Amino acid sequence: MSQTLIALLQTEFTRVNIHRLPYITLAQVLQFKFPSYAVDFFHFGTLFVLDDGHTGRFYPDNFSRFAVLCQGVQDRLRINQENFLSHFQGYCTTVLWTELSCSDGIEHWVQWITRLMCECELQRRHPRVQQPPATVTFLSRDTLMLLYEILHIHRSFGYDFQSFFDLVQRAGEEMGLLDLRREELDEVAPLVVVMQFAKRFAEGFTSMMQKLDIPFLTAPQQLSLLQDELDEAEEFQRQDGT
Repeated sequence: MSQTLIALLQTEFTRVNIHRLPYITLAQVLQFKFPSYAVDFFHFGTLFVLDDGHTGRFYPDNFSRFAVLCQGVQDRLRINQENFLSHFQGYCTTVLWTELSCSDGIEHWVQWITRLMCECELQRRHPRVQQPPATVTFLSRDTLMLLYEILHIHRSFGYDFQSFFDLVQRAGEEMGLLDLRREELDEVAPLVVVMQFAKRFAEGFTSMMQKLDIPFLTAPQQLSLLQDELDEAEEFQRQDGT
């Protein structure tokens, strides 16, 4: 990876890192303008690959490894910049589907979505604290909006955001987790309900993928490609740290 690209990544990370922490969360990632490659971080498969440790926090190293991955995928699949976005999203979808197909894959997905949402929520409450003192029981409307956007709820289910938010709140009320007579709970939704939704979303996604007869998504060489690129990205990180 060129020094120019490294500098551009650092500049962009600094620009969106308004809280000046060692990491950024989903809210800032969605504002990140990735240099040199057409990348859409509103694509949840792409986010899953970017957050390769699945911590819900995004460090500069995440973007460096991701840049190496972009270059490797482009070179191996021999695709040009005009076609990069669709092919790379297909590649990231393969990575996600492979993970979800594991015995504990859906649980891993739910935990990742939970971390994404909780890190955003905690940063909203304690914007400049690296280790916030609180745990998350409820998610704010603003945090739920991020989930709504990255999972493309309108496109997938036809709900506008208000309908989606109302649905989550009603589910929480029916489970006895939310008393909407309390004014301070008007703009929040229970995390437990969001976790259940994430599980059902993943189950629906895997069911759909299993029904699709697309060789690109199931070919063994694509899984080999994934491992090759992850190995190369890790090797780059080791060399860069010396």
